[in-house]
Amino acid sequence: RDFIVVIGVGSFPLALSVRENSKIKTFSDLVAATKSPDGVNYSTGGPGTMAHLAALQLLKAVGGKGTHIPFKGNAPALQSLMAGDVDFMFPATSEALPLMGNKLRVLALTSEKPLPIFPNVPTMKDLGFTDFTPRLWYAFLVPKGTPAETVSRIQDAFAQATSDPHVQEQLRAQGYTTDVKSSAEMSAFIKGEAARWKKVIQENNITSSD
Repeated sequence: RDFIVVIGVGSFPLALSVRENSKIKTFSDLVAATKSPDGVNYSTGGPGTMAHLAALQLLKAVGGKGTHIPFKGNAPALQSLMAGDVDFMFPATSEALPLMGNKLRVLALTSEKPLPIFPNVPTMKDLGFTDFTPRLWYAFLVPKGTPAETVSRIQDAFAQATSDPHVQEQLRAQGYTTDVKSSAEMSAFIKGEAARWKKVIQENNITSSD
């Protein structure tokens, strides 16, 4: 209510990851581990983060059990994963990419389509989860009351920049998915995301202290 949505510009999908030398080699291995008597544990950058919500959604989808190990940010959460203290994590593609093949093994992506920079890594859709696309999306907003002419100029500038082939190439190299949405489209998307994740938060009784 306090802002005007100007434009949506895309997102970083998440990369379901385990440490490189983990006994969990495939997505099927992870599912089996979640159904073991002790279940699994997973790290996140904190309660209610997208990595946390994605992990909860995954565990519910596969009927598995997991223990949340929250950290104050993704950097220490990734360190915990690489140290073998936890079993899996959902970092952003930009975070997983430089560690893949050395420190991390990426089992699946939450992108709509496979990403060339993650060769042979399936999407969650490929694995049969048609509505599993959590991602870190980006939009530009301005304060309510901003003149329409100003909003239109900002929208045009970002749309032009985002559609530039060189900019898109730079973004793709980091695992970013460009997806320009109009003000109306992005407003509807934000409302849908709010409802989607509110349900997950309520179902799991998530609070800031979890």
